[in-house]
Amino acid sequence: MEKNVVLFVIDALRADHLGCYGYDKNTSPNIDKLAKEGIKFNNAFCCANITDPSLTSIMSGRYPISHGIRNHGVNKITKKEIKKYHKSNTTLLSEVLKEKRYKTIGLDWLGRWHTNGFGYYSGNIKKSRSFRFGKKFLNKIPDSISGKIKRIYHSRKKDNSSLSNMPNAKELIEESKSVISKDENPFFLLVHMWDTHTPYNVNAPRRMCSKFLDENGEDLETVFKKIKREGWENFLRNATDGCETTSEVDATYDSAIKFVDNQIGEFVKFLKEKNLYEDTIIVITSDHGESLTEHGIYYDHHGLYDQTTRVPLIITNLGLDFSEVEGLIQHVDLFPSILDELGIGYKHLDIDGKSICGLRNDDTDDIRPYIYCEETLTTDKRMIRTKRWKYIKAKSKNSLVCSNCGFKHGDEKELYNLVNDPEEKNNVYDENIDISSDLDRKLEGFIGRLKEKGSRKEKEKLVKGINKIDADIKI
Repeated sequence: MEKNVVLFVIDALRADHLGCYGYDKNTSPNIDKLAKEGIKFNNAFCCANITDPSLTSIMSGRYPISHGIRNHGVNKITKKEIKKYHKSNTTLLSEVLKEKRYKTIGLDWLGRWHTNGFGYYSGNIKKSRSFRFGKKFLNKIPDSISGKIKRIYHSRKKDNSSLSNMPNAKELIEESKSVISKDENPFFLLVHMWDTHTPYNVNAPRRMCSKFLDENGEDLETVFKKIKREGWENFLRNATDGCETTSEVDATYDSAIKFVDNQIGEFVKFLKEKNLYEDTIIVITSDHGESLTEHGIYYDHHGLYDQTTRVPLIITNLGLDFSEVEGLIQHVDLFPSILDELGIGYKHLDIDGKSICGLRNDDTDDIRPYIYCEETLTTDKRMIRTKRWKYIKAKSKNSLVCSNCGFKHGDEKELYNLVNDPEEKNNVYDENIDISSDLDRKLEGFIGRLKEKGSRKEKEKLVKGINKIDADIKI
């Protein structure tokens, strides 16, 4: 029997707030159980710390440099990025599986290219007439001008009401069960849950918060006074409405995790009742993590520190004989790994990921020598990380100031010894010039190879004809 695939992307979910990753609060009993039954990856990382490029990398097996989407949101992604995405001939997992006669179901609201390949896609928030008019106007003017207009808009945006209006985890799971029950074909289901994104826990019962509340915490008024930009201060005030301390905000975040975990438990129960569980690959991850005050970053996911770049990754029914992996792995590795397990060819596609399906117990530490991640929305930085070292490099001194809060989160060049300093508090760049220089060369070389690879592939496709498709998958 062909296997089904379920991909849960739990937005802004930190790995270290799940019990299976060592958290001391009972936020995730159902996810923890899946981690025991499947494979838990202890060193999994996103490719970008914002949703649009990250989800695109998850679905395509390509880094943002390769697929072209490097910003987030309809007001920030440029026409140049969209054009590059289409020219890159990026193929999404949903497109591959639809061509293989899978029923493809996307429960998300991002829309745009994210809908490609889905036979059923729901969750889009209806945009106002003024929003649609504004977008149409911005598309007709140069990026240099529209970019300034977009930056002014975001600096004055005061709330996050659109996120409050999205379907919650319970509604998404109920819809998932309804759609799956209507068809016998193997299915691919993407469920993008937003409950753990600011404003945390807007749909979950408030009584959950008390279970996770600590007494200690910084007064939020003190936090708000630190913020240098009024627009971001207003955003944080709205996002933390009803809380007085940072501990209360942390508790609402944890209760959001518990709410999502409850719904995942209900979905697993449904699969077992329908005798679908054993034949379904379940992937649980997040598009990025979240900073909950670390590094002076309050309740958002900018910064390339582990709070934001390290993600949970749990996969069940993958057919491998190990249960825990310490090796470095990235979101781009999901695409080839899933297709390998399904027995679907992808060698003709241009991807950056590496399949884990050929791994044995004795080589799970050597998936990747290092991982690469980037930040482009609030600052312009790149990061390369090994198990021991992390090197972060800003594009320039002018790109250091965070466009959200007005702070400089780190220096132009940062180096952290992750063994001695796992919280990344001490920049040891100056004391380790040789190591810094070596990582800088690796970083620049990696970026250069991605750019060269994309350029070469595009030229080859122009010569051969973009519509000439491998016989294995006619997309």
